[in-house]
Amino acid sequence: MKSLFKFLLVAIVFILVACNKGLYFDQASYDRGNNIVAEAKALFGKATESYSAHEGEVATLKTHINDAVAAETARGSKSNAASVNMWKSLQADNSFLNQALADWKTKDKLSSTIIEEYQKRVDAIIGIIPQYENFKIKK
Repeated sequence: MKSLFKFLLVAIVFILVACNKGLYFDQASYDRGNNIVAEAKALFGKATESYSAHEGEVATLKTHINDAVAAETARGSKSNAASVNMWKSLQADNSFLNQALADWKTKDKLSSTIIEEYQKRVDAIIGIIPQYENFKIKK
């Protein structure tokens, strides 16, 4: 009886874990996160130039973030909520990213010192998202 109970318990846990996509590493999510980090750093690398010359690239970056939110949300499962929330936090008006982009827009051009700092923050703040994905269970 005890061994049947243990078997059923293990089977139930296995089924729950197997059905929970958010617990598992997803290469597309990992790549998307790294691509957005690279895109944001490259964009800030151009911030010594006029913001207006790069408004299209800013819009594209924001679209890629919106796409990441949609893709992570589509993965479903409550265990993927952390990934969804990290991406959603970048959409907020008071997010580091939106504040940095607003700073660039207001000043039109940024100094190389500020750009270096923003690029470091991109690595630290946005870069945590693909790092988090990388720590998930690999099938």
